[in-house]
Amino acid sequence: MISLKLNRVTFFHRDTAPSAIHHNKNSQFSYLALIRFIMAYIIYAGHYGLLARHEAFTYRLFQLGPFAAILVFLIISGYSIASSFNREMSGFYARRLGRIYPVFAVSLTFYVAFLAAYMSVDIFTADGTKHGPLPQVGRILINYLMLNGVIGDQIIGTSWSLAVEALFYITAPLLFLIVQSKKHILFLLLIIASAVFYWFHENLGLPYFANMSHGTAALALFFAWGCGFYFYFHQSAVWGITFPLFLCVLLNHYLPLGGKYSLYTLYIFSTLVFFANKLPMLNQWLTVLLNYLGEISYPLFILHYPLLIALNYQFHLSNQYVVTMVVLGVSALTLAFVDKPCRRWIATRSSLQVKNAFVASGIMSGAVAILCVISLFFYIHG
Repeated sequence: MISLKLNRVTFFHRDTAPSAIHHNKNSQFSYLALIRFIMAYIIYAGHYGLLARHEAFTYRLFQLGPFAAILVFLIISGYSIASSFNREMSGFYARRLGRIYPVFAVSLTFYVAFLAAYMSVDIFTADGTKHGPLPQVGRILINYLMLNGVIGDQIIGTSWSLAVEALFYITAPLLFLIVQSKKHILFLLLIIASAVFYWFHENLGLPYFANMSHGTAALALFFAWGCGFYFYFHQSAVWGITFPLFLCVLLNHYLPLGGKYSLYTLYIFSTLVFFANKLPMLNQWLTVLLNYLGEISYPLFILHYPLLIALNYQFHLSNQYVVTMVVLGVSALTLAFVDKPCRRWIATRSSLQVKNAFVASGIMSGAVAILCVISLFFYIHG
């Protein structure tokens, strides 16, 4: 029987008082919550310009770089998943399911219902993009299973990156074994391999990541998520300085979606992620506020795309402040009445608790790999 010795990561010198460690760790994740909200809002601003035409404020936010924001999201995700799994392996997949799926299902259902309501009408948004017709049942089911990017394509404009993260969640326990082993250099080699694929993916004739299939988007973007995951277990000032520079070199080579300040966004916020535990401690009220902004960031991220389309097409809302208040209001209601209740309910269901996350990860990772190979085979020979 294999036993695993878990090396818990600490953020401070071992002589630091336990209460101070706990306080600063809470502050660290509150800072990460604030960064998540800012990144979600940058992405929202980018889509606002596409679907409803930019105004001055949203255009300035767009210049911060939606794709840079996605990379920062992935860094935080990798770090947070490492923390979550290292802290409590039991119930890892149930926690992930409760965190991402209910809100995603609501968003996808809303968008499908919206398209169904206008089946005989061509729906065009401000950028000239046609939305619809209603996707075929098979494509809808693939999206509900979050397999878009593996054996199909996305329906909602933001769901592709969520599907990429879902693949990282599936493999996280196996990656944990690598990063915690004496040969954790192998994990760095995986990051480098992903970076090379990202660098040359255009030379291979591959499209933008949102339109990739066969799991290639996850391969191309693992470097960002992997940096966050690796840093949690091997924290040092060297990595905290090196990783942001490494990420900026890659983004400078290939920068989709625009945003002239993208490199600044990526460098500043990725550095803040890696050094969040060194930032000043927050008082209780700020901690509560930033944590709430972090929680609302996910509903904002996944709901804003179909909401913008509906508000633009059906209600012809053009005031950016009114639209933003509506989107934030719906996100807050979804957090209160869907997200949190579903998470609590899933947490109490023993039938959803996976006893051995490592075995489950191996089975799911193998199944996804087979689906990717089958999908690629039919693509080549189709």
